Amino acid sequence: MMQVAPADEEAASPLLIDTPASRKPPAEKGSSFAALRRIWAEADFVRPQLALGCVFLLAGSVLFNGLPYLAGQLLDTVTDRRDPEKARSRLNVIALQLVLLAVVSGVASGIRAYLFNSSSERVVARVRQRLFRAILAQEVAFFDTETSGGLLSRISADTETLKDAATTNVSILLRSVANVTVALGAMFATSWQLTLLALLVTPAVAALVIFFGRGLRQLSKDTRNAAAEASSLAGDALGAIRALKSYAKETAESVSFDRAVNRTMELGIKTAIRGSIFQTVVTALVVGEISLVLWYGGLQVIDGATTIGQLQAFVLYVLGGA
Repeated sequence: MMQVAPADEEAASPLLIDTPASRKPPAEKGSSFAALRRIWAEADFVRPQLALGCVFLLAGSVLFNGLPYLAGQLLDTVTDRRDPEKARSRLNVIALQLVLLAVVSGVASGIRAYLFNSSSERVVARVRQRLFRAILAQEVAFFDTETSGGLLSRISADTETLKDAATTNVSILLRSVANVTVALGAMFATSWQLTLLALLVTPAVAALVIFFGRGLRQLSKDTRNAAAEASSLAGDALGAIRALKSYAKETAESVSFDRAVNRTMELGIKTAIRGSIFQTVVTALVVGEISLVLWYGGLQVIDGATTIGQLQAFVLYVLGGA
């Protein structure tokens, strides 16, 4: 059974409720890191589970990046015409290694996904319980400035967002960092010249991530606020449905609700447009990067400085770490 803190402790928690005194300006420097620290504090009871998930995450990244190496070995083996019998035997061994790699990598990824996802469910359940108790512990005057619909939206929609930020997005971030780190090590081991060439576009991609990321975070926040406003309007209208019908205010309430929903939709479309532009530019840069690698790698194969299998492995490392 999940333990719930006493009401006075809950009311003091900075994660639980957004009162006017606790609100900070949206553009406050370092607010993202402060939010992450608060989320991490709420996830204290699942930290051992998250740590174990990180172990399987790292194992999965190492195993995943073993695929390009074996694929390169396979290509070199099938193109070696000196000893067909030896090549067949070597090909069978590599194929078995690929199957084992796929199975073990899949198991590691599955365990990692379970550990992170189950942790996120536990965190969001705890936050919802504490948030509800914190709301009930507020003074009566608090409910004069907060609507029931808005509070319900915080309990449901905002805690789902918290779940993604607390563990799911962290899992994706850690997995990406692990994949990039392992892939870079393998790339340098395969060809330091090709690695330096591949890294030419990295500063441009990093700048794009920072530029678009800031705008997308603000749009996401504005979208959540607009959705909360729409939920608040709907909740208040349904809670006072008898009065609305008595005064024939259904049309006016519908117009207000439509306006709030349209605002949410407009912000969502802006987010989609900005995200699509980011995806387009990054994809073009990555394709250009791979084209450069293939061109220079092809020259190295012609000169005998590398093999076709090594070039294929390197390209797969780039794709895996992209």
